Amino acid sequence: NDTPELCPSPWGPQASGTTALRTHAIDCAVPGTIIHKGVHGMDAQPKTVSAASTSFTLAVSYNTSMRFGGDGYDWKTRTAQWNSNTTSTLEYLRYARDRNSYLQILTNTRGIGTGNGGTWVYTDQTPETLAALTADWVYYCNVLVQTKRQGDSLTPREQALLDSLDWGTDDKLLASGEAMVPKVVWWEIGNEPEGPYPPPAMTPEDYANRYRIISAAMLLEDPTIKIGPGCMTANNGNAWLDAVFANPANRVDLVAYHPYGNLYGITRYNTGGILDPHYLMRGLDVQKTAQLASKQKIVERLTAYNRPSDTPLILSEWNTSSWQGTYYYELGQTVAQGLGTAEDIFSFIEMGIVASQYWDQPNIPNKTGLEVPCFKVFKALQTYLPDRLVGSLVDGYFRLYTTRDSNYDKLILWAVNMSETGDKPVRIQLQNLPGPLTVASITRRTLAAYSGDTSLITRSKTTEVAGWTETDLTGQIDPADFTMTFDNATLTLLILDLDGNGAPMVLTPPSFDRTVFVGTNPSDDIFTIASGGPDTLDYSVETSDSWISVVPTAGSAGSEPVPLVVHYDTAGLAPGEHTTTITVLSDDSYNSPQTVSVRVTVETIIMDFDSDGDVDQRDFGHFQTCLSGTAVTQNDPDCQNAKLDGDTDVDSNDLAVFLGCLSGPGLPPIQDCLD
Repeated sequence: NDTPELCPSPWGPQASGTTALRTHAIDCAVPGTIIHKGVHGMDAQPKTVSAASTSFTLAVSYNTSMRFGGDGYDWKTRTAQWNSNTTSTLEYLRYARDRNSYLQILTNTRGIGTGNGGTWVYTDQTPETLAALTADWVYYCNVLVQTKRQGDSLTPREQALLDSLDWGTDDKLLASGEAMVPKVVWWEIGNEPEGPYPPPAMTPEDYANRYRIISAAMLLEDPTIKIGPGCMTANNGNAWLDAVFANPANRVDLVAYHPYGNLYGITRYNTGGILDPHYLMRGLDVQKTAQLASKQKIVERLTAYNRPSDTPLILSEWNTSSWQGTYYYELGQTVAQGLGTAEDIFSFIEMGIVASQYWDQPNIPNKTGLEVPCFKVFKALQTYLPDRLVGSLVDGYFRLYTTRDSNYDKLILWAVNMSETGDKPVRIQLQNLPGPLTVASITRRTLAAYSGDTSLITRSKTTEVAGWTETDLTGQIDPADFTMTFDNATLTLLILDLDGNGAPMVLTPPSFDRTVFVGTNPSDDIFTIASGGPDTLDYSVETSDSWISVVPTAGSAGSEPVPLVVHYDTAGLAPGEHTTTITVLSDDSYNSPQTVSVRVTVETIIMDFDSDGDVDQRDFGHFQTCLSGTAVTQNDPDCQNAKLDGDTDVDSNDLAVFLGCLSGPGLPPIQDCLD
């Protein structure tokens, strides 16, 4: 038994006992939870670090997200108060492209200045200047770089923007014939305004004002981007998030926060900096609960201000030990750090996290020829992690996560045994594998000490002492029903390659996320269907809601993708989020049915206080209750949305704004009535 205070353990007298064999049945046919591409991402902040550190970070930045930029960072001059490097935005876009990854940009809400690092002096901290700077960044990434190449003729604005980039002789545009770089969809507005990280700290009101001004300028350049505030956590509430959420005019497509883990704190405060595997074991065990609690606190802040509870969440800084664990007590070099990294990322997947970025330097001490366990885990994730989580087992200090790709090419089991002392035998039964499929091969890969027993405090400091061992189990076990023992303090991958008659159905993309104004319809979307093998598939399409349709509703598809048009009829939908599913079926495909998820967010104007899609007498009733009079500050939390002219009172000026948008019952308001 691995549980502290129970036998046998270091906390009690010696005893003996028998633990029942755990049986775990895995339903291979369940749709599973989507694994978002960015969930095992990396910090890519342009800070000055060693060439080795940059190289190792980029080596585990494949097939995921890369957080770039920084608060206090001037992307045009490549300077900041925290010693930025001289790698340009274009070069980072190339890094993302070449790694099948995407950039997530952290914008500047603090200010611009002169110097770099220790010589830094702020010269302009006005939100209007920062809004213009960030709007140019959006335009550069998502318009200019996407449409113009070196040598092309430029408009006056395009030429002026390129002239403002102090990048020396570095490229400012892609070369003719060079592969395109991805657009930047996800934008985090500011970093830890509670701070000061970097200085200065901001009041909630100042941050919310900057958010409002900067985000509005960004959306004018590209209204399809996703924007949101960044903070530490909301574990004890968060006045900065509240200030942003309280203004209904602020668009919030995401929330970024930083739920650092506990291994550093446990080591510092319980053992005075001495690594103790039993304390680390208990710390790892509670990480999942702690992460769920941190997420719930963010959701509570969202719902308190009538924001959607399923707003995408991003863990834009995270480390299983806390950021200090990278540098202190050699935690970053331990097996515990590697197992905690795997456990946390699978917890994020269960929680539906869109992206997380590791902070920072995943291979400390950045020594050539040495890979620490954490770094090896990230390499395994970017190589083997598919797109569906189909099952989880939590049993004491043991976790078993089952993943597969939607095409049924592989089934991969990830066994995390965080116990310092106990091996874990488990009987595993694979059930409901689609009929034509068989297991072609089985490979076991285990991350453990190269020699001797593995401990949570086994660490690769001056030499590499832990890594992967690989065993071919093909023909040695029955994948339908087998028992396997997972050694203490190890991560084990069971990789099952699948084979079968017929062909998988491939749908691209797997989802759509649209935003429309009430009373309107968005433009059509297109997804494709293709056969993942040599056989042709006959298919049919079903939709579950009347406000969406697909053309054609049936057909045939070979290896060449066939386009299908998604048509929206959302004009009658009420404000808020609406979700539905497009289902594609085929008797010729062993992974049928497949689905495309659709989310449509219907927006309305501020004056539609009751969010029913019109501005009428009921909304006026709310406005009347909030009237305070000229120069009389309105402090009622329920009346903050009635401050329509930007000052602190609710008076005749606000009334004039309201009346200008009055539409009447059942009539959608005019979207630009405030202009």
